[in-house]
Amino acid sequence: MRNFLQTHIFLVMRYPNLRHLQIFRTLIQTLSVTETANLLHVSQPAVSKAMAQLQEEVGFQLFVRLNGRLKPSPDALRLLVEAERVLNQVTMFRDEVAALQEARHGRLSVAAIPALSIGLVADGIGRFMQARPKVHVELHIDMSYRIIEEVAQNRVELGYVHTEPQNSNVAFNFLGESTMVCQMHRDHRLAQKKVITPQDLRDEPLVFLDPASPPSYLIRESFAEAGIQPMVISEVNASHLAVDIVRHVGVAFVDVMSARDNETVCRPYRPRIPLRIYAIYSAHGPVSSISAACQEFVREGYEKKRPYLSEMATKQDS
Repeated sequence: MRNFLQTHIFLVMRYPNLRHLQIFRTLIQTLSVTETANLLHVSQPAVSKAMAQLQEEVGFQLFVRLNGRLKPSPDALRLLVEAERVLNQVTMFRDEVAALQEARHGRLSVAAIPALSIGLVADGIGRFMQARPKVHVELHIDMSYRIIEEVAQNRVELGYVHTEPQNSNVAFNFLGESTMVCQMHRDHRLAQKKVITPQDLRDEPLVFLDPASPPSYLIRESFAEAGIQPMVISEVNASHLAVDIVRHVGVAFVDVMSARDNETVCRPYRPRIPLRIYAIYSAHGPVSSISAACQEFVREGYEKKRPYLSEMATKQDS
């Protein structure tokens, strides 16, 4: 008999009719078909029918009547424990679905190039996690081509780069533009100028980005068009690395997004070198609610910086 009971409990719990279990639990609590029907907003015949079907499925009697009152059988009390567990798990499942829909729970992996990570993405993630403390976010820094590859292979869910992806497995949203600026010590002779040109930088020690980066190519091209040979003393693969150098010597070309330092100042460079900002993600499947919410926080951060970025982009010498 015990094996028979366990087998039937397993089957009903494996494929439970949740409404039947809900009615069953409420009926044991109230011991009244009328009260159960009122609490669950169903008819009394619906309660009786549900219990008859559940009793047929489990193969044993659930209730008996003593002196006109319902009383759960010992087997029903055992089944109640399992019914409570299933219903609680269903509630937890529904809560988790709602949390995911509202981006309150879950995990998100993000990669960004150094300039965007420091100046934009990390700040947006910080505010996102403050609003949603149960979301776990992994953020790491890498080069654009690697981030695009990681997103294409689903190793990273969300990336931020300056390069428009040329990969059919990667989709993207255009966020806006940043710009290259000249960073120097606040006491540097060029700090008094409103904008910097190649002519201003003749024979000036310069810190350039890695020659392989698109901005570096455009900067070198602007010097060539002006007929000036830049005096490059250092090359870095991330804008924020240049600040420690120009505190002591020279002028660095950096993304304005990452140019934050009390000892240095930034001046717009002309001709302007624009840097387009892209949020990238897999082209296959919908964007998760967590990723979409995080992107909005990063976008909000960009919008707050827009006035300064516009100033750097449009300022003219006079």
